[in-house]
Formats: sequence, C-alpha cells, structure tokens
Amino acid sequence: MKRISVLIAMFLVVILSFHDANAIQNRVQETNSVAKASQNLLFRQLVPGDALEKRITLSNPHVFAATMRIIAANSDGILDSTPLPILSPRQVVSFELVEFFFPETLEKAEYIQVISDVPILGFQIFPYGDSYYSALAETGLISSEAILGQSALPQPATRRQNSAEPIAKAGSLVVPYISSISGPAWNYTCPSTFNKYLQVPYSGRSDSGVPPLVLSGTNLDRVTSVGIAAATGYFASIKSRSATQLTLDVRAAVGEFPRPTANLTVNLVHAAGVVIYQIRPGVIPALYRDTLAWGQCTWWAGGIARILNKRSVVNAYNMGVSLNGNPTSTGFPRNGSVLMTYGRHMSYLESISETKRVKNTDGSTTIAYALRGTQYNWPCGAGKTSFSTTMTVLLSKYGTYTVTKAPVVGYTIDRLVQ
Repeated sequence: MKRISVLIAMFLVVILSFHDANAIQNRVQETNSVAKASQNLLFRQLVPGDALEKRITLSNPHVFAATMRIIAANSDGILDSTPLPILSPRQVVSFELVEFFFPETLEKAEYIQVISDVPILGFQIFPYGDSYYSALAETGLISSEAILGQSALPQPATRRQNSAEPIAKAGSLVVPYISSISGPAWNYTCPSTFNKYLQVPYSGRSDSGVPPLVLSGTNLDRVTSVGIAAATGYFASIKSRSATQLTLDVRAAVGEFPRPTANLTVNLVHAAGVVIYQIRPGVIPALYRDTLAWGQCTWWAGGIARILNKRSVVNAYNMGVSLNGNPTSTGFPRNGSVLMTYGRHMSYLESISETKRVKNTDGSTTIAYALRGTQYNWPCGAGKTSFSTTMTVLLSKYGTYTVTKAPVVGYTIDRLVQ
C-alpha cells in the first residue's frame, strides 16, 4: 500500500465516520496532483462508472466563507450543475454525489468539477468491493487534450479563459466566451511596478473619472451575475450587458489595502455554471483616473490617509499655502497636514510637538519642533515608510515668525495643506 500523505490522512478523519477504517486503509490510491487549496477542484474517475457511489469531501482552510458550484460533465460537455451550500471558514463537509445529481446524470459523468470563490481543498473516495479507492482532487484546470483531444473543451463553463482559447459550446449548451477586456491602463514610471494594470475606482466615490471595464466576446448576455472573492478587497457588479459586451463596475474597498492585484479572478455566473476570467495583467485602485493611483505619494498623503481621517482629498501640488512658522497660520504644520515639496513629493504628518524653546540675548526666541509621519513612493518605487524630521522657527522680539530650518521629507518642505 502506498504511503498516505498528511493531507489525505486529515480527510480520512472525516470519512472514517462514514466508512470502515480498515477497509479504507487497505486501498489508498494517491494522485500526482499538488496537495494545495484551489478555486478549481477536478475529481476524475477512480474506476469507470464510480460517480453513483463516490463521496466528495471539501475543506475550507480560510477565514472567509466559500461559495461553491458543482458540475458533472463528460466528453460531450456539461451534464448538469448546481450550487453547493456555503462552506463556512474552517468547515469540512462530506457528501455523496447522488445528493446533488440524478442517477442517470451520474451514470454518464466522467468527471466532477467543484468551483469556489475562495481556494478550498478536496478529496474523493469510492468503495470498490471490500476495499476503497481514494485520491486528492487535482488542482487547476484540466487541459482540453486530456479528455477530448482537439475537440470542444471539457469544462467550458468553469475553466480560465484567455483570448487564445475560445469557448463555443458545451455539447448543445451555448456559454459565454470572453475575447478581450478594455479599460484605462496605468502608464506611469514612478512607481512602474504596475504599468499596464487596469485602473479601477474605489467604492462609494463617484468623482474618480475611472470608467468601467468592458469585456468583449460572445453570448455575454447569458451572464446573470458576477463576483470576486471577498478576501481580495475588490468587488464587482454588472452595469450593462449585451450579446457581445459585458460592462463591469469593478471597485476596491477604500483603504490602504487592497494592493494592486495581478490576474484578478472574476466569476461570471450563467445558467449552467461559472466562467472564471482573469483580468490581466491586473488591476490597480485609483482615486482619480491617471492620478492618485495606489503606491503614489499623492495617493497616500493627499488621498487615502486624508479620507481615513475624514479630511478632504489633496489631489494637486498647487493646493495649499507656503510653509509658515506662526502656529496660528494656515501654513503651520498640524496633525493631518499634507507636507509638500512643490511638484515633487507629498507626505502625511501624523504628529508635531515642540521639543525646545531657547531665549536669545537679542530678545528673540528659537523654537524647535519634531515632526513625524508616513509616506509612500520615497524613493521612487518604495512602499510605505515612516519619517522623522525637525523644524526650527525664530520668534523675534517684535512677534514675527520666521522658519529658519524647514522640515525635510525627501525634499525640503515648502508648502502644505491643512
């Protein structure tokens, strides 16, 4: 008998409550698939015609609930599909296929596909005489050649699409096919990590100027709803649809996260299943089209940090006033101020405190301040960093204030916005 992997052993704990333990351990057949969670679980036949008695076990290792769909198919295409009950975080469930499909469907089924909006683990077991066959689910997607050679793809409603792999039909069932996607691409050099990512707006903001994403293809009017795994921090809804175009309103949760995401996966639900489409190369949240996109200094200091603290957005370097040493002036740094070097950099001031006051012989007073805050994209391409700097002000005996040493945050600060 082959050695049982740790993961298979974990699933057996659940299955032992349904089957004889000795019989299971007499016959364990491990697959060569990778034992890891996936949004696509494929259960092949262990022996011909095993679907009528096969038992599937699913485990959700995440802190997010899993929305799932199960599909029975063969070389002619999809036979039937149906939603599965929500799988709660850390929950494990086990069921027989006859609980969800008619026997006549299972008699024709050659494989079972489970699609989930969050990665899950899967295991199958089949009683065979006085012993059992068992195997981990294969992760990822089955290739078209594996079952059908060069003919129609085996699971058109559930495989990841790209423009080079059209999906026309599953047997006699017409399903959506996506040929391309269009939207505003990010094309700036600092930071350049996310160049060509498609910009998406933030939830609840109507002034971004970021247009929706448009999918082109065929049979797109068959799509009834769309979804993105909640764990990503992105959300999607349908704005409009026709046979050849599907317009999606994809948005990011307001905050420092989510980060830009490569190959964001969108689930397109239709009558027979789910088309899983990846937005490539990825998406990047932007407060305004082509400006204040994730990772820019302006995005953080003038945008997200201000929004989180219920302040107005600072979206241009020409906003604000010149630095001023008078504490009553609008040009004096305060908690929540946006510190700027005109045309070059922005940072967010978290705190300012007086650290020293010295009376000079000429009657003037020298006042020292400590400033602390946060910034992004300094130097170019850097993530979030903290800064600590100082400012010195001279108060003359006549009551006038002069900044003798301006704060330095990457560059010398010359203006700010309250």
